[in-house]
Amino acid sequence: SVAIDGGVLMETAIKGMSLGLAVRNFGPAMKMEDASYKIPLTIAGGVSYSLGSGQKSSLVFDISQKVYDARTNATFGFEYVPYKALSLRAGYVAAISGTKASDGINKFGGTSVGLGFWVRRLSFDYSFIPSHDQQLEGSHKFSFATRF
Repeated sequence: SVAIDGGVLMETAIKGMSLGLAVRNFGPAMKMEDASYKIPLTIAGGVSYSLGSGQKSSLVFDISQKVYDARTNATFGFEYVPYKALSLRAGYVAAISGTKASDGINKFGGTSVGLGFWVRRLSFDYSFIPSHDQQLEGSHKFSFATRF
């Protein structure tokens, strides 16, 4: 199955503040043998605020809704840009609704760390999210993107 992510980012009248809206995993159901599974369509909206001059660091907040699972998360984060092509990130995810104790995940998703590199319109991002499950070590996420 193929899925598409897309979004928009808008500068506000407040200096340093931006608003965003994104749709992730938009696409048809995934098929395996005779079974069909919906991919986790997610809609998210958020705000970011650049701290200080030169936009070297920013605070971010977003709310995301997993449409088919009826799960809602709030995400808080911080990004620091020590060099033009490098960003360092840390964040925290808290489940607002939809998480059950039987899911095997903590009601408070916890911390994540990451970094990003970019050159012109291309970017590479990496993040690590520790697992609250004793049998798993955590998730490593990689992404490549281009800006239009």
